[in-house]
Amino acid sequence: MREQALIASSRAVVRTALFIAGALLAALLLNGALSILTLDRIHTRSLLSSYTVVGDYHVEKIRRSLKFGKSLDSFSGLDRLLAAIMRENPDIAGLAIYSRGRELLLGLGAEIRLPGEVAWHPQTVAARPVVSESGDFHLLGFPIVGAERESADSDRQGFLVLAVPKALARDKVDAALVRLAKTGVLTGILSVGVLLPALFFLVGKRHGQARKRRILLTTSLVFLGSQLAFSAYGISHFEDSYLDDVREESRSFGQLLQADVDRLLDLGVPIDRLVKIETLLNDILTNTPELSAIAIVDNGKQTLYRLQTRKVDAQLDAGEQAAVSPRYQVDLPLQRGGQTVGAIHLDIDKAVIDKIRFDLAVDLITVALVSLLVGFELVFFLVALDTTSTPGVAAHAVPAAVRTGAFLYAFAMALSMSFLPLYASQLAPLAGLPGALSMALPLSAEMLLVALGLVLGGHWLERRDWLSLFLYGVVVTAIGVGLCSLAQTTLQLVGCRALVGLGYGLVVVSTQTVVIRLSATGNRSSAISGLEAGYYAGFISSTAIGGMLADKIGFRGVFVFGALQMLVALAFAFAFLRKISSDRPVPQSAALSDGASAANVRLLSLLADREFLGTLLLSAIPAALCLAGFLYFASPLFLTEAGVSQSNIARLMMPYGLCMIYLAPLLGKWVDAVGDKRIPVLLGGVLGGTALLIFHFFHSPLAFVAILILFSVSGGLSYGARLTLVSESSGARRVGVSRALGVFSSLERVGNILGPMLVGSLLVVFSVTAAIGFIGLVFLLCNLLLFFLCLSRRHSLRA
Repeated sequence: MREQALIASSRAVVRTALFIAGALLAALLLNGALSILTLDRIHTRSLLSSYTVVGDYHVEKIRRSLKFGKSLDSFSGLDRLLAAIMRENPDIAGLAIYSRGRELLLGLGAEIRLPGEVAWHPQTVAARPVVSESGDFHLLGFPIVGAERESADSDRQGFLVLAVPKALARDKVDAALVRLAKTGVLTGILSVGVLLPALFFLVGKRHGQARKRRILLTTSLVFLGSQLAFSAYGISHFEDSYLDDVREESRSFGQLLQADVDRLLDLGVPIDRLVKIETLLNDILTNTPELSAIAIVDNGKQTLYRLQTRKVDAQLDAGEQAAVSPRYQVDLPLQRGGQTVGAIHLDIDKAVIDKIRFDLAVDLITVALVSLLVGFELVFFLVALDTTSTPGVAAHAVPAAVRTGAFLYAFAMALSMSFLPLYASQLAPLAGLPGALSMALPLSAEMLLVALGLVLGGHWLERRDWLSLFLYGVVVTAIGVGLCSLAQTTLQLVGCRALVGLGYGLVVVSTQTVVIRLSATGNRSSAISGLEAGYYAGFISSTAIGGMLADKIGFRGVFVFGALQMLVALAFAFAFLRKISSDRPVPQSAALSDGASAANVRLLSLLADREFLGTLLLSAIPAALCLAGFLYFASPLFLTEAGVSQSNIARLMMPYGLCMIYLAPLLGKWVDAVGDKRIPVLLGGVLGGTALLIFHFFHSPLAFVAILILFSVSGGLSYGARLTLVSESSGARRVGVSRALGVFSSLERVGNILGPMLVGSLLVVFSVTAAIGFIGLVFLLCNLLLFFLCLSRRHSLRA
């Protein structure tokens, strides 16, 4: 027997190690993928900036000729000018000159097809070029106007189009991909090589909670070590390679300026008498964000001409400007008749390089945090699975498996949480509705169908098993998430989010019911909090990854990724959740009462229960209203208005999920120990309402994080207590726990439905912070009323 136990234990350790090693390698893969997407975006932006300078430079030459009365269609030297551009810039695949009416006048190189939906008509030369894509090319369109640079639209004669191959940026990304792949493979091999022996050595000697703690510690150290090593290499190499690219591009820009100045110097123009040279300097500086200053100096190093960014001006005014490192400076000589008479200095903005490096580092740290969350969820599940053969702890494996299934589902479903209102704002609005209300409709429709899903799921569970309901919910959600990527109007998005909401309702009621049925009365709050922690682990991981992906592949790409991720939740359900449905029947003590769920029992008896109705109307619905209105709808809008990027919006929303994962279970234990569950319900409500009300007076991204943490504590105190209060009420005993929870959760969603609509209506007149403060005041007043009702009932019972 002892040998068999040891063999079983060894197999459990191997299984645990392999699962965790797989998660670790997946985390490294995700880290590398996000790094590549970031590099692709950076290199593409740098490529377009460099050819913007080239296009502006040559358009200015054409404009100078048109200034003397020539027309674009009779420009005799236009073919030679385009040929010179192609010769000087061999990487350009094609050039074309179009008339004002988009008629092709002259083209060289690859055939250029203008996208029909793109209006290639910026009003002035000073405007940024129009950028689009056509096949394998980036297209940059530059307006050509006569007379002055700032001339009106009526003076525009046509436009120049440059076709720049996407492969120029892709080649650099491919080279980075090879380097990161080698580093990832090496890091993965070393990490797995450390992980497997550590688990066998440290874990094999203990059982139960000691084993769980050791696995968590080992997993944390290996995950963090591997992610930090991989990220450190990626950031270090990125800085070196990106700075080399910027230096090369800056040299190219400088050579354009150098050629013009050298030509003027050869004509006898003194270096200190260059007319309008500042215009060309400004073109280069404006279109090259990596440059901080451009100067022309004479042989004595005296500055003759200099332009710099406003940031540099402010630093000089404050006396903060430091000497430029030679690594961040490009120098090009100026010559007359073969003799050097001066030089061009281009200063690379170190702050821009540092900011890009910092953004990349924050992305990678976020991935490391997400990988830890994923690793912890796997450890919880695997340790519970390992203890199924240990007497007295087998029951814990079921909630753990359900929690992991909830995590995988939530991860796939919530990728759009940080940008759904912003995505809705980009679609064609509903006629006759203000923009803010139109943005709120998809989220409200989703919440409405969540309520319907909870009701339908409650009825389903009275007759059939929970697993089939869970699977149906996952499939419906996958369809809805996938269709979101195809939505073109707000109405279409409303229909797609309705499917997502229906699926979510089915999944939530199925998982809540099975966990409550399999939990003892004394620890139901802890079991519910553990399940919610699984959901929120998925939400926080998904929100963070979704926000970063949205910056790199766009909103629609994130929806496609989410639909594909649903397949992981389905695979897990088929592999690990089927046994819960078949091998672990619901104990009679936890089962629904047949009499209570009989068809002749009217739900009005449930609504007549004072405890049920008071908890619903004065706590659950206001809390749900604030959750949907504040976190899901108003938060992305507020942070966008505050100038926060999409990736950082997702990161700033992470504290709510983190508190619900790690703090809520601890609060749930305290709630279980409190005899009167109305106490934590009231405490949580007052705290949440007060926090949102304070936000009206103190609003900043930092204040947002603080308020979010307080709001999450509010939810951790009250959520599990509310469900426990309802499940143990006299009304629930009459109609059955499953039906009571289904009705309660469905009616609770009225707040989720009203939240976005209420905030959207308030935004028509008030600011975002005022709307948040208003719903916080409503939440606070409802809980104060609930407090007085509870107080009066206690006095009446004493009497």
